[in-house]
Amino acid sequence: MFSKAGLILEDAEGEPKIKLYKDEEGRFKGEALVVYLKEESVELATRLFDRSEEHTSELQSPPLS
Repeated sequence: MFSKAGLILEDAEGEPKIKLYKDEEGRFKGEALVVYLKEESVELATRLFDRSEEHTSELQSPPLS
């Protein structure tokens, strides 16, 4: 699903860098952290997947080193 916005970076084991947040009971909270290869993908992901305007300002794209 998240790959619709762009290429997702992989960790050392070759797994995509995606974290899905869950509540205390193990249910998905509707929040996720996805690390994309390109900064432009973050903006596209915001448009595709964010359901509320108030959360778009919270998204950040950390610098790639």
